[in-house]
Amino acid sequence: MKILPDYFSKATRIQKQINKRAARRIELFINCSDKLNSEQLNRNIDSISRYAAKHDCRLAFSPINGSANNEIKMDVYKKGLRLLDGSDGLPIVAMDCETLSGGQVLPQCKSDKSFMKAIRHIARKIMNNDPNWEQKLS
Repeated sequence: MKILPDYFSKATRIQKQINKRAARRIELFINCSDKLNSEQLNRNIDSISRYAAKHDCRLAFSPINGSANNEIKMDVYKKGLRLLDGSDGLPIVAMDCETLSGGQVLPQCKSDKSFMKAIRHIARKIMNNDPNWEQKLS
């Protein structure tokens, strides 16, 4: 009988670690406006953060002002490094930076699968249109 409590305690600990990593990934790669109220976005936020982490970008979601359809605008930011030349004998400093590559309004989708497909398509299109996307230093 002692095996069951140990098994469940290990399983709960592993599940807590997974949830903590997912929350950290969402925090690093996704930015959502407080005014945004989208059930579809909330259901798929983990998948969206995985996509953003894979492509080393930050996705920002915000509502469009004056929109009656509850439309969402997605902005794609390129993550990289900025080198600051030290003046007066100070060393060169590298800082994390995010530069806006572009944005577009997400279409209304009926299913979660088509919603994720639209996000991937729009993000890929913005990344391909940015001539400096492959450069990590700015």
